[in-house]
Amino acid sequence: SGPLRWLVTSREPIALPREQCIRLEGLSRPDAMSLFETIARRKSASLKMDRDVVGSIVDVLECGPLAIEMAAGLARTRNVDQIFDALREPLALKSRDKRAPRHSSISAVLEWSWDLLDAEEREGLCQLAMLRSNFDLDTATGWAGEGLVDALMDKSWIRHRGGDRYGLPSAAVAFVEAQQLEAILTQRTARHAAFFASLCTGLDPTEPVFNDHPVWGLEPDLWAALPHAKR
Repeated sequence: SGPLRWLVTSREPIALPREQCIRLEGLSRPDAMSLFETIARRKSASLKMDRDVVGSIVDVLECGPLAIEMAAGLARTRNVDQIFDALREPLALKSRDKRAPRHSSISAVLEWSWDLLDAEEREGLCQLAMLRSNFDLDTATGWAGEGLVDALMDKSWIRHRGGDRYGLPSAAVAFVEAQQLEAILTQRTARHAAFFASLCTGLDPTEPVFNDHPVWGLEPDLWAALPHAKR
């Protein structure tokens, strides 16, 4: 028998000896439209296809097969115009297939990938998500840091846009922006807890002035800070 060969799909290289990587981008526009129409007609055989709207749908989804499958699944209850309107919130796209929780929604896919990043990669991705235009590698490296662009490309966060231009999918940008808001809230919560913890430092319940201390006028903040205060 000949040498054993494996065909493996992964969001990043496995780094095995003699591994040969083939980077998969989105479908071509005609193939993306065909995929949408095929799946949508399975959901609703009577669905009327407006080719211009279908083209707009796959453009918004950047011809990504999983996102197209989820969008086409909406054809059970919506026409193509309503499906296009629903894409104003791409992170809300969901699949009715419960067999693969990681692929249950666009948010779930991105969250799974986000969890695989280390702190430095997340910070670099947050920086790149601030760029509103496609970028070249020199710009991305100068903005996000040396080595991070290659790492994020290997983990499928950055897509090749043609020529020397690269960019993040729009759904990825929306997801990262939401993560940054959450991170900012976490930082502010930690600062709030530290501030009110410092006000309580040195309080002695045995002192006569304990019950009259000004901190007791801030009890709602104290209770809010308590779960987040460092022990």
